[in-house]
Amino acid sequence: MRLPGFEERRCGVGETSYYLAVGGEGPPLLLLHGFPETHLCWEATAPALARDHSVVAPDLRGYGASRAPAGGARGEGYTKREMAAELVELMSALAADPAAILEHAFDTWSGDPAAIGPEHRRAYLEAMTEPAIAAMCADYRASFHLDRVHEADDREAGRPLHPGGVARRADGGPGGVPRLSRAQSTSISPPRSGTTTRRLRRARSPSGRDGRILSSAATRSTSRSS
Repeated sequence: MRLPGFEERRCGVGETSYYLAVGGEGPPLLLLHGFPETHLCWEATAPALARDHSVVAPDLRGYGASRAPAGGARGEGYTKREMAAELVELMSALAADPAAILEHAFDTWSGDPAAIGPEHRRAYLEAMTEPAIAAMCADYRASFHLDRVHEADDREAGRPLHPGGVARRADGGPGGVPRLSRAQSTSISPPRSGTTTRRLRRARSPSGRDGRILSSAATRSTSRSS
């Protein structure tokens, strides 16, 4: 499976070989999938966002088709700080400071197996390679052992994270994607069961660059069979 109308690339950042899909033109927008997903979770949404944004949708460190070393015993290498730092480098390699970051929050599995089509089921199973499973386990260990310590340090130092807003569709359908500038709420309520939640986080752009994602020596186009 592929994101419709998107180009697929690889980009090396440190020890990680990122697999990503890029498409569209406009202010750069970074799409981050949730646990335990890949960039394909944006299949229905990314094409609509690409109408007026330069969209970058990577598989996170070690997930899906991205490749990275297995994490340490406590999840070293997969803390949110380390993964975020790599994403900053990834966007720099693409010569694109994100105007916004959109995060997909996984809600729940469907109770009806027929709700997941065979193509999507096959793509998910293909993404569950041994290296990807090891990366997801490292991510989980980091959340338990290290991330909560970092979060406590941030709170004590007065550095809490403030999500910028929420875009939600109660029916979970793909249409009606809101313009990012309209998602300004700072009060976030827990999602109802069966909803699709996407958290919008504003990111400061040091250079204020706009426009399409530029080619870079650090990236190369790749072909991948479905």
